[in-house]
Amino acid sequence: MGNFAFKRLVLSGLFTVGLLTSIPRLSHAQNPQTIPPELQNTLSQLEAAANRQDLDAVMQFYSPTFTTSDNLAASALAQGLEGLWREYNGLRYDIQVKDWQMEGDELIAETLTQISGTRFEGQQRVRLRSEVRSRQRINPQTQQIKSQEILTERTLIFMGDRPPNVDINLPEQVQAGQTFDFDVIVQEPLNGDLLMGGVLEESVAPTYLSRQIFDLELLQAGGLFKRGRIDPNAGDQWFSAVLIRGDGMTMVTQRVRVED
Repeated sequence: MGNFAFKRLVLSGLFTVGLLTSIPRLSHAQNPQTIPPELQNTLSQLEAAANRQDLDAVMQFYSPTFTTSDNLAASALAQGLEGLWREYNGLRYDIQVKDWQMEGDELIAETLTQISGTRFEGQQRVRLRSEVRSRQRINPQTQQIKSQEILTERTLIFMGDRPPNVDINLPEQVQAGQTFDFDVIVQEPLNGDLLMGGVLEESVAPTYLSRQIFDLELLQAGGLFKRGRIDPNAGDQWFSAVLIRGDGMTMVTQRVRVED
């Protein structure tokens, strides 16, 4: 039917700016003695820097050798944050610590981060909603984040006056070579509206603000219903889908982790 280009946004490597500000919530509740005043002060400084989008100040809290499970280095993280903050002004973070522990001389924190923001594409409002679960290793001596492993991630982008509300059926993790369903289903009746959509599969790579082209088709049912299979040795994949009707568009991107 045609194609559609839109900037695919993946935020997984760009969430750790809020990580350390959340650690006291859980640790303080369990044992106030585990967080020394020096660390509390460091966390306050990081939180303030992130809230005012001070990139230089934020990057002081990352090790020069910082890397993610997607091979995103500190320099690429800085570029990603700069681009993200330029695209979406006034992002709001809601970060929860799900687990944390000391392992040797490292602090390991597992977090669930929700983020939302708004920007404009011409006269159209574009809304972002994303959720990432990740595990970070932190050097307590330097108060720097050493590494990050992405456990799950999903990003939704809504554009227009009435973007479709959708239910998403896609596993977060599969075995290599396993066949699985990828369904994106419109919740509300279409009432005669035409619905177009397309899907895209990509290998996970350290690129977070890239423009992607979807091959669109006219959908006969109220959503997209696909079958997926990730080849052995292919690694983690991003699965994206876009649904468009006359007065709105919804796009979803989700990571699928691959187990050997």
